[in-house]
Amino acid sequence: MTSPKQPTKQPLAHSYIRFSSSAQEKGDSINRQIASATSWSEKHGIPLSDVVYRDLGISAFKKVDRPGLRQLTESIRSGHIRKGDYILLERLDRISRKDLDIAQEEIKSILRMGVNICAIEDNLELTPESVNDANALVKMIFLAENAHRQSREKSERIKAAYASARQRARDGKAVKRRLPCWLEVAPDGNTYTFHPVYLPIVQRIIELRHAGRGYSSIAKTLNAEGLPGRIGKSGTTSKGWTGGSVREIVTSRALYGFYQPHITVEKERDDGTTKRVLQPDGDPIVDHYPPVLGYREWLAIQPDTTVTAKNRVPAGGYNKTDRLSGVARCGVCGGRVALRIYRRPSKKAQGGMKDYRHWVCVAGYSSGTCPVTRAFPDLDLMIIKSIGHLEVVSTPVPSTCSTSAVDSIRATIDANKERAEQLKSLLVDPEGGDVGFVYNALSTLQARIKELEAELEQLEKVEVDGCGNTTQEDIDRLAGYVDDVELFNHELRKIISAIRVQHFGKKGFRGVIEQVNGRRVGFVLTAPENPKRGHAKERIEFFARGLGIPEPDVELFPWETEQDD
Repeated sequence: MTSPKQPTKQPLAHSYIRFSSSAQEKGDSINRQIASATSWSEKHGIPLSDVVYRDLGISAFKKVDRPGLRQLTESIRSGHIRKGDYILLERLDRISRKDLDIAQEEIKSILRMGVNICAIEDNLELTPESVNDANALVKMIFLAENAHRQSREKSERIKAAYASARQRARDGKAVKRRLPCWLEVAPDGNTYTFHPVYLPIVQRIIELRHAGRGYSSIAKTLNAEGLPGRIGKSGTTSKGWTGGSVREIVTSRALYGFYQPHITVEKERDDGTTKRVLQPDGDPIVDHYPPVLGYREWLAIQPDTTVTAKNRVPAGGYNKTDRLSGVARCGVCGGRVALRIYRRPSKKAQGGMKDYRHWVCVAGYSSGTCPVTRAFPDLDLMIIKSIGHLEVVSTPVPSTCSTSAVDSIRATIDANKERAEQLKSLLVDPEGGDVGFVYNALSTLQARIKELEAELEQLEKVEVDGCGNTTQEDIDRLAGYVDDVELFNHELRKIISAIRVQHFGKKGFRGVIEQVNGRRVGFVLTAPENPKRGHAKERIEFFARGLGIPEPDVELFPWETEQDD
C-alpha cells in the first residue's frame, strides 16, 4: 500500500533591494523596487514574503561586504528560503556589477542552491537548470557585461573629475565640494568667500576659545545667544550647537587655509572584501582657503593632549574660585598650592559671616609629606598687586625672515606627522590593507618630513623665536580680568609659569613669580597689623625684579621673629 502523496507547498517570492549611494535613499529607489516586486507577485499569483533583504547605499561594483546578500544566501542554506522559491530583483545588476566571471559565479551559486532568480525589468527568469542553458547564459552574460561596463565607465568619469578638482586646487582655484561652514564659492566660481552668517559665529568660537572656554561651554553660549547651528552633511541646519560640533571647527586646519588633497585607494581584506583608504595626494596646500586666523593662533586654541594636560586642574580650579590655580607652588616641596575658603561668624560682615581665603600647600595640608602646614592668606591679592611689576619682553621678528613661510612649513610638517601616525596605525590594523603598500607610503611620507625639517632649520636660522614673549597688551588684558576668576587664571597661565611661595618669619610670606619669558619678580609680605601690641597697622609689601626669592632688607617686627611652638 502506497502512502498518500504530500501536497506541494506553494513557492514564495523574496525581494532583494540594493542601491549604490546613500543619496538614492532620499529618492524613490526603495519604493520603486518594492512596487516592482509587488506587481510581479500579483501578476504571477505567487505570495510575496514579508522579509525584504536590503543593501542600501552599497555598491555591487566593488568588493565590499553586503550584509543583505549574505543574509539572503544564509537563508537559502538554512531552508528559510525553500527550493523553488523566487528571488525578485528589479534588474540583474542589483546582485552584481563586478567583472564578468565574478558576476556569473555569484549568480550561478544562488541558482545551484535550487532557487529561481527573476530580474523583472530585464524580463529575465533564471532557474537552477539555466546554468546549463545556452540561451539563458547568453542573456545573463550580456546583462552582466553591460552592467559592469556602465559601472566601470562611471567610476572612471568620477576619478577623472576628482583628479581635475585636485589639480584645480593646486592651480589656486576654488573647488566645488562640501566646504567648511564659514566658506562658500564666490559667484565667479574661481575663488572662495566667507559665509556672511557663519564667519561671525566662527570668530565668536575663536574668541571664547582664547578666553579658555571648553567645547561644551562654548556650545551653551552659542545656543544661549540664539546663533544658528552649523550646516550638516545633508545641507540642513542643525537645531543647535554641541561640544562635538564646536570641536570640529576649532580643530579644523581649514581655519588657517590648509587643504590636503586625497585619493581613495581600495585595499583588499583577508576575507576578500575591500576597504577604502584615504591616501594624501602630494604635499598639502597651506594657503588654499582664505584664512580666519594664523597657524600659530590656531595652535594656541588647540586642546592640549599631553600627559600633564590630562592631569591639569582646569582654569579657576574645580570650583572656579581660585585665581592662582595651576601656577601657585610651594617653595619648599614644589607641590601645588591651592585655595581653601573658611567661613566664620563676623559682626561686621554682611550677613554675619565672612569668608577667609587662604592658600595652603596640598602636600602639607592633606598628607603631611611637606613640613609647610601654615596657610598663605590672601595670596591672590598680592599677585594682583604684582601685575604692574611684570616685565615686558617682546623681540620683533627680523624683516629678513618670512614668518608666513616658516609657519607654512611648520603647518605642513605638522599635518604630515599626523598622517604618518595614521599610517602607522594601519600597519597593525588587521583590516588596514596591504602592509607593503602602507609601509611604502609611510616611508615616502617620513622622507618628505625630513626634507621639510631641513628646510625649516635653514629658515629658522634667521628667525628670532617669539614664543614666550610677554607684551604690554598681555599684561593689560590680565589686569582687566581681575573680577573674572576663570578668565584671570586662564590669562595668568599664559604669562606666568609658576608662583613659588614660602613663609617669612612667623606670619609673613615671600615668593617669586616666574614668567614664561624667563624673567622673575620677587615679592615680600610682612605680618598684618597687630594694634593690641602696639605694632604697625599696615602690611609692608615690596617687589624686586631678579632671580630667586628675595631676602627683604627690612627689620622684622618682634612678632615676626617668634617661632611656632
